[in-house]
Amino acid sequence: MSQPAKVLIVDDEELIRLNLRMLLEDLGYCVVEAADGREGLDVFDREGPDLILADLRMPVMDGLSMIAGLQEKSTETPIIVVSGTGTVQNAVDSLRLGAWDYVIKPVEDARAFEVVIERTLEKARLMKENRLYREHLEELVRERTEELRKTLDELKLRHQEVSRLKDMLADDNRYLFVELWSASGDEIIGSDFGLKAVMEMVQQVAPLNSPVLLLGETGTGKEVIANAIHYSSPRKDGPFIKVNCGAIPETLLDSELFGHEKGAFTGAVSQRRGRFERADKGTIFLDEIGELPLQAQVRLLHVIQKREIERVGGTNSIPVDVRIISATHRNLGEMIASGRFREDLWFRLNVFPIILPPLRQRKEDIPSLLSHFISRKSIELGVSTPPTVAPGALERLMNYNWPGNVRELENLVEREVIRHRSGRLMFDSLLPAGKETITLDRREGAHERNPLKLDEVISLHISNVLRMTKGKVHGPGGAAELLGIKANTLRARMDKLGIKYGRNK
Repeated sequence: MSQPAKVLIVDDEELIRLNLRMLLEDLGYCVVEAADGREGLDVFDREGPDLILADLRMPVMDGLSMIAGLQEKSTETPIIVVSGTGTVQNAVDSLRLGAWDYVIKPVEDARAFEVVIERTLEKARLMKENRLYREHLEELVRERTEELRKTLDELKLRHQEVSRLKDMLADDNRYLFVELWSASGDEIIGSDFGLKAVMEMVQQVAPLNSPVLLLGETGTGKEVIANAIHYSSPRKDGPFIKVNCGAIPETLLDSELFGHEKGAFTGAVSQRRGRFERADKGTIFLDEIGELPLQAQVRLLHVIQKREIERVGGTNSIPVDVRIISATHRNLGEMIASGRFREDLWFRLNVFPIILPPLRQRKEDIPSLLSHFISRKSIELGVSTPPTVAPGALERLMNYNWPGNVRELENLVEREVIRHRSGRLMFDSLLPAGKETITLDRREGAHERNPLKLDEVISLHISNVLRMTKGKVHGPGGAAELLGIKANTLRARMDKLGIKYGRNK
């Protein structure tokens, strides 16, 4: 039985340390503590923890100085900053110095905090395995090189072996790097609302090896769902290889998918493994499967049936154990009818189809998606204080049809953050002037002779926003954030106006 991971808590507040200790011990972790940065460095040297949770503001030595001291030790131990000073600048400074993540205290969502810890430990484990694997191969290269010096007769043969191992090392390191970043996963916004049915199907099929076909318009998040299936499956420790079938020239498809031997064609200066071979014991994601030429479809069908590949220019069959997830925005039924897609391949791929709804059919997710993208784009663009959403802007987004789906919303948010770094996000470029609709109160707004009182207008607007957020007041995507006020202020205003919420319902 493996030993539980050891977590070092560094915080000058005893109550915070106690609360974190109780939470972590309930999750099965071993916990050690320190009251400031200097003591944290001493405990680190003595205990050798697997993870460090550190505050920023502490006496004797603050959190940033401690992080810098840990980096001087060249440690691989991950650091998560847990601080009450929740500014973008603090997050940027701590991440720049070597912290892996940043969490605002007090920790209110225990489950989300647990996920952050699990993902961080998993990423650290993968990085350690990658380093050990690299050191192992480098040691193997050194041993083989020493053997080559023994006799001149074996020099050429041994040198080729060393070169092959070096190429494999470089090749695997590139894909392991991609795998490490994929392990942190993309947050699936809407899993409790518009994508609830999709996520239920993901949970059903993820533990199996059955092929999955993801259907949906461009920009609906098919790659995110493919990631979720792989990293929720027993194959999560294996590779996850992505292939954009529409981005590879037809003349290079066989080489990319199945690999080639040295000298198989002009420019093939060394042996190269294909995507299917790299995906062995893992998952291969064939995006835009509808773009595959018919000849490539025939070869793909053979691989699915025989579970083996043959490199270009090779004569040996290589068995592969691969789970296939494919995706397309095209109507494969129409393509089959017109002879552009093989029906027998469709039968093989369409074992478990999942249809992703377009954003216009799950508009209840727009407030949460908007909050998520504003936070992420602010960090990416170096905006210290994320801008707020102007009154009426959310309604404009809710009324838009979103032909480009979630990807279009993400790009729009990035554009607006660039345009309004220190102001409010208007999204006024979304619709042509004169085509926006005012929906605060369609029935009463037309009655110019009987105008509403100010409190009535405010009450109607708050009620509209609460409907958009499904009654959520506090937190990301909540009514308070969208209205640009504090949650307590909003609740006080709702009490005054007689709007029911939470326990007052």
